[in-house]
Amino acid sequence: MKVFLRKEMTKMPSKINNSKGLIFCIIATLLIASLVVTFSYSKEDTVNSIINELEVIEGDYIIAEEYVVNKGVIIGDFISASNQVENHGMVEGDIIAVSASLLLKGKLKGDLRTATTEATIDGEINRNATIFANHILISDDAVIDGSIHTFANTVNIKGFVGGDVRGAVASSFISGNIKGNVTLYTNRIEFEPGALIEGDLTYISENQQNIDKQYVKGTIKHKYPTALSAEKQIENHIDRWKAFSIIRRIVFLISYLAIGSFSIMMFKKPFIRAASIVQEKSWVNLLVGLGALIGIPILAVLFMLLIIGIPLGVILVALYGILIYLAKIPVEIWLGNKIYRESPHPVISFLIGSLLLQATLLVPIVGWWASKAVMVVGIGATLIMIKEYYKGKEYGIGNRE
Repeated sequence: MKVFLRKEMTKMPSKINNSKGLIFCIIATLLIASLVVTFSYSKEDTVNSIINELEVIEGDYIIAEEYVVNKGVIIGDFISASNQVENHGMVEGDIIAVSASLLLKGKLKGDLRTATTEATIDGEINRNATIFANHILISDDAVIDGSIHTFANTVNIKGFVGGDVRGAVASSFISGNIKGNVTLYTNRIEFEPGALIEGDLTYISENQQNIDKQYVKGTIKHKYPTALSAEKQIENHIDRWKAFSIIRRIVFLISYLAIGSFSIMMFKKPFIRAASIVQEKSWVNLLVGLGALIGIPILAVLFMLLIIGIPLGVILVALYGILIYLAKIPVEIWLGNKIYRESPHPVISFLIGSLLLQATLLVPIVGWWASKAVMVVGIGATLIMIKEYYKGKEYGIGNRE
């Protein structure tokens, strides 16, 4: 589908300099979508657009046609999404083109930015060239005063480059003169008689190549690629995440053991009583713990639905978090006592039971369910102990005399 929006010849203010990258993306999208929208100065309704030798375009020239040729003068940028783009004239701004083929003769005072299949540079570029292409030819008569930034399958540099050459190229052929440095990710680099790199040559490749020093005035450096395949990068990320998870678990365990030991020393009798309740009322602990695990969050939400109950809801959530965190301690003390009956202190029993429980977590599925069961039983035992305390029972600190 082709849509032609015509505009007669007039002056266009040069407002595109500040958004050339955006325009480049837009015209690339237009080309891929096969929607050809033309903003041009031609007067005939054809699929070709030719600026004749005597024509002068003041301002930017933006066009999308099948075949675009400039033989005149463009006092601004030359922006095109076309099948074939040629410049035989003068462009005082930049050339931004997305095309199947690009031929640049004449003179370009600005930068070249292009994505194309075949790019042939046979003219003069006063600034830099950024080229994404399958094949690139910098001919014998070509002059690029600035640098070349390229991503291509093959690059053949026969002309003059006043700056650096950087990019990723499968095969590189150099027979021209390059004033600056050359840095390429490449599988193959060949020099022909007459070639000269006046700066340094750095090539990143799987294999080191035998490069004659006569072609390079500076140093020749070979580097092996450090970029890994996508699969290897994923594997490395997984390995790092596993290592981080192990460290995180160790830090969490040490913190938990420290906080648990401190809590037992501060509230020794309540925890001892809660540990004894674990054995005395196992099923009751389970039911009470399960009810609290489900019921407390629901109750907190109900409180928060009432404006007056929001503070109570927040307090309830905080206490619930503390309860969940410390709930396993009574069960771990009880478990440690079962293993080491002559334990001199409940902290020792707690450490033994806690480490044993952590070991069960290494068993898939079973360890997870065991951990949750211990937490539920611990919640029940803790709540029953608190209830006994407020009833003034003899155990723990339950006697409030």
